Amino acid sequence: MLLTDIFGTSLSALIVWGFLMAFLFNLTMHFLTDKNYLNTIIVSFIVFFFYFIADDLANFSLVPNWFLNWALYDLATIVLITFSLKIFKQSFNSAAYYILIGLSCSTILFLTMHIDVEILGNKVAWFLWDVFSYGGTLIDLIMITALILNRDFLNAKSLMQNTRIKKSN
Repeated sequence: MLLTDIFGTSLSALIVWGFLMAFLFNLTMHFLTDKNYLNTIIVSFIVFFFYFIADDLANFSLVPNWFLNWALYDLATIVLITFSLKIFKQSFNSAAYYILIGLSCSTILFLTMHIDVEILGNKVAWFLWDVFSYGGTLIDLIMITALILNRDFLNAKSLMQNTRIKKSN
């Protein structure tokens, strides 16, 4: 059973709301503390904006390729985040890395669903659809958490470093 079957469209609204709250949290923390939250503000605003636009435009899209559209939105978000941080001369913090990794994984999920549904014409739910439903939601929740905590809470950085060390030996 897909999560959208249980929650309907309210699940996507909850995800967009989560990104809005992460943006507002970072904006508030920037003005209430003496720490610089500008890089996280930039990332959280861009992610919120693109999720908001993609969620609303999906309902009005004349093109039935929703999965391909969402993959393109994710790719555009990745590009805009990368360029924005470079233009504003901001570092890639933990939140930015988690967002870029999450959006990359999300893009792959959207593209596989596009291939399965639109190109191969599959209309029967199977394991990939469950991975897409639960995996996509989990990725979104991890990205929201990363924007709020701005820490490497899954130890992804140390896992990547350990993998590089083992490969070089």
